[in-house]
Amino acid sequence: MSRNDNATTQGLTAFLRGYGKHNRDGLSAIAKYGAWPVLAARESERRMAAIIESLPLDEVVAIAQSEIDLNALARQVLGELDTD
Repeated sequence: MSRNDNATTQGLTAFLRGYGKHNRDGLSAIAKYGAWPVLAARESERRMAAIIESLPLDEVVAIAQSEIDLNALARQVLGELDTD
């Protein structure tokens, strides 16, 4: 497990511990629910959609028509931030 994965797991564990202290039945329901990956994938899509929703229409259209590669543009900006 990488350091980032470990931090994520620790964060979720802390969240669940706090949640369970105040709502043990809820924590039990969380432990029994079997579709977390599907639900998380939907939530991830919703959050990515929220990013698109915040853009002007012309930029959205350019991305939709593959005139702009948002992945490549984000990688470029990450590289610039790394050198700052």
